[in-house]
Amino acid sequence: GVSISVHDLVQKIFEYWGGAIPIRYIGKRRTSEIMDCRGCTDHIFETLGWTSKVSIEEGLQRTVKWWKTCSGAKI
Repeated sequence: GVSISVHDLVQKIFEYWGGAIPIRYIGKRRTSEIMDCRGCTDHIFETLGWTSKVSIEEGLQRTVKWWKTCSGAKI
């Protein structure tokens, strides 16, 4: 139920990676582009009993840690 922009998501990934990279915007926005979208997990919970156990921040931190340790990826 909480919205996060792609810009903020990318900034958080770089922050957790340990550095900052300037984000450049190129081109124009599409007229059909969705500017805000929120997901709701109520149906998944009702159907499968699933609920999230970590915040977006913790999930991103875990993902970045995995990228760094398992894949040897570097920015």
